[in-house]
Amino acid sequence: MMFRNSVYGVGRCFSGGFMGTWGPWGMFIGLGLTILFVSLIFIILHKKRNGNNDENLLNLLKERYVNGEISEEEYLKKKNILNK
Repeated sequence: MMFRNSVYGVGRCFSGGFMGTWGPWGMFIGLGLTILFVSLIFIILHKKRNGNNDENLLNLLKERYVNGEISEEEYLKKKNILNK
C-alpha cells in the first residue's frame, strides 16, 4: 500500500518520513545556522562594547600631558604608537 496510515496520519508519508525531506542534513543545517546567528550577535555586541578603546586611551594620554605627568616628547611618542 502506497499511502500508509501510521500513528502520525497519512500526511507523514508526503513529508519524507520522520526526518523530513532533508533527512539528517536538515538538522545539521539548522544547527549551523543557529550557531552562526548566535556568533554574529556576540561579535556585534562585543565590538559595541570595546569599540572606543583607542579613543579612551588617547583621552587619558592627553589628560596626563595636560596635568604635567608626562613630557611633550613622551606624549608624542605614545600618541604615535596609539595611532598606528
